[in-house]
Amino acid sequence: MFGGRFQWQGGLDCAGFVCLVFDRIGVDVDPGHDLIYTNAERIRQYWTPVLDPLPGDLVFFERTYPTTGASHLGIVVDFDKRIMLDDHRRSPTAGPGWTDYGAPWWQSRLLGFGRVIR
Repeated sequence: MFGGRFQWQGGLDCAGFVCLVFDRIGVDVDPGHDLIYTNAERIRQYWTPVLDPLPGDLVFFERTYPTTGASHLGIVVDFDKRIMLDDHRRSPTAGPGWTDYGAPWWQSRLLGFGRVIR
């Protein structure tokens, strides 16, 4: 399910996961939160692009699903090691996980990085 923002909708996708994480620290990453769905591209539109990402910035990818613009996102944990926190390991037992966005498959789909607009 794309746009899963609430756990009662059957689970969180990457956008729902990022919204939940940032909501826990009081940061609204998607001003369109009144809608029942969200997605990576809409979140990307509210973030300022950056070339020097820091932990807590978002990393956006394209072409992970057949859609226009950003189709996946994660939270940068360590830029030097290219580690992100995301929902990539979507199983009831594994939950969210760490993903190496420096791996060739992810690098070929890297769209950019963003920082919250305050």
